[in-house]
Amino acid sequence: EEGEDLVYSLAASPAFAEDGICFAARRSGLYRSDDGGATWHFAYDSLGLETALPTMAVAVSPAFKSDHIVFGGVPGGITHSVDGGDGWGVSILPSPPPLVSALAVSPNFGRDGLIFASTMDDGVLRSADRGNRWVAWNFGLNVYEVDAPITARPSDCGAGAIRFAVIGGFGEAGQPEADVAALVDSWNVDFIVTTGDNNYPDGE
Repeated sequence: EEGEDLVYSLAASPAFAEDGICFAARRSGLYRSDDGGATWHFAYDSLGLETALPTMAVAVSPAFKSDHIVFGGVPGGITHSVDGGDGWGVSILPSPPPLVSALAVSPNFGRDGLIFASTMDDGVLRSADRGNRWVAWNFGLNVYEVDAPITARPSDCGAGAIRFAVIGGFGEAGQPEADVAALVDSWNVDFIVTTGDNNYPDGE
């Protein structure tokens, strides 16, 4: 709805059961809750914004409990915080400014510093230095409009080459789609990018 403060993405602390910390990426910006979602406060206060900063995606470090790292996807850039959302820096993405649709942090982020961002116009972007610099990572990707989640698998991303698969949506959810999903899952890739209508039951 026009003017509605939509929620685009949610991310919870890996220790959510203990700390109750979670983030919501919304049309008006990024919000944080410290009580399991009962109440929320604006996380971008320290930026002193005069207008809304739409945030389409949010992701936290697998070691958030100790490193307090959070990433947000905004038009043309990635916001990043190392103190749980109190202070923020911004990394500008390669021009023309893309619209970030999703973020995925490597399960071994503390060791490899890898983050991936899917975009609505420029395919997939990759950072190997904890989100400071970003480059296109579209080898073999023919469709650059990626409007669905990019998923990090809990495998060893740091042990050699990183493998990711791209699935295009087709038809209705059914056995053919399930067969394709099962095939891709059998490859044991590190990341899966879906482009299309994503009719894959339960994300499998």
